[in-house]
Amino acid sequence: MKAEDFLTQGEFVAFYQTVQQAVLEICPEASPKISHEMLAWQAPASKKHSGKILLYAVARQSWFGLYLKATVMKDLASRIHERGYETSGGAVHVPFNSSLEALAGLTKWLVRETLTYFEEETR
Repeated sequence: MKAEDFLTQGEFVAFYQTVQQAVLEICPEASPKISHEMLAWQAPASKKHSGKILLYAVARQSWFGLYLKATVMKDLASRIHERGYETSGGAVHVPFNSSLEALAGLTKWLVRETLTYFEEETR
C-alpha cells in the first residue's frame, strides 16, 4: 500500500486527508510515507528535525489512532488527557464521532509539540 492509497481510498479518507492538511499547515515540508503499516509524516531532514517521523495515523476498530514518538507521548500524556482524549502506548485515541475540526486542531497541536521536542532534543 502507498501513502496515496490512504488519502484517496476507503471509508476513512476524510480522516487521513484532515490529518494530512493539519500536518502540512504546521510543517509544509513534511512528506507522507508508509511506516509500520500506518500512514506517517516525516519531518524534513535538517539539523533541527533529522527527518524524524512527526506523527503516524491509522484507523483502528473503534477509534482513530494518532501515534507519537514514545518520549513525546510520555511528555504530553497528561495534557492530552486534559483535552479529553484517551491514550495507550504511543497512541492518542480519537473517537470516530469526533468532528474533523477537532481532529485537525488536535493534530496541529501534536505536530507543533513534536517539532518543539525535536528542536530541544538537538540542542
